[in-house]
Amino acid sequence: MAKKTTAKPKSMTKSAIMQQLADHAGVSRKQAAAVFDGLRDLIKQSLKKDGDTFTIPGLIKLRLRRTKAVKGGKPVLNRFTGQMTVSKDKPAMNRVRARALKGLQDLVQ
Repeated sequence: MAKKTTAKPKSMTKSAIMQQLADHAGVSRKQAAAVFDGLRDLIKQSLKKDGDTFTIPGLIKLRLRRTKAVKGGKPVLNRFTGQMTVSKDKPAMNRVRARALKGLQDLVQ
């Protein structure tokens, strides 16, 4: 009995995305790449403090969440084994959360 395997369609590469956008907009590939570089710099400039948001209209909303560092060394009960273990330190982190907006939701459905 041979199993049927269906290959997932591969996602587009960065260069393929740039080429498609450049063809659609009627500009060169370098100009399309420059737009993405500008967008990246704009996002970096906008997401500085905890709670800052950046919206790409009709697509996604990005939000920066900063978590504080957590000091370890506390004894914690492992629920699975019933043994006490010592918790580890967790560093402070910056996390970017992306939320799909209604325009993107409508495109997918």
